[in-house]
Amino acid sequence: MTAVAVSPAVDAMVALHELPLVCTDADLQQLLQVSRSTFFELKRAGLLPTRLRVTSARQARYSRVAVLGWLQAGGAVRRSHARARV
Repeated sequence: MTAVAVSPAVDAMVALHELPLVCTDADLQQLLQVSRSTFFELKRAGLLPTRLRVTSARQARYSRVAVLGWLQAGGAVRRSHARARV
């Protein structure tokens, strides 16, 4: 599995006010424009931003700040892990 290829236009498209303060899996999947199966492969491989701990929610949540920082960093946090799985 390779790292997420994020288009340079993503930074221009994603304004701070367009993302909710706390994003769900569906929000992040839509932002990345990937299929559900690809999204969960990335999630399983640890290539998505760090999740928030929300005890009352059954789904993962991501802070807007973490998502935007992750995108600015190139969209992958564990590239060495991705290479090891190939």
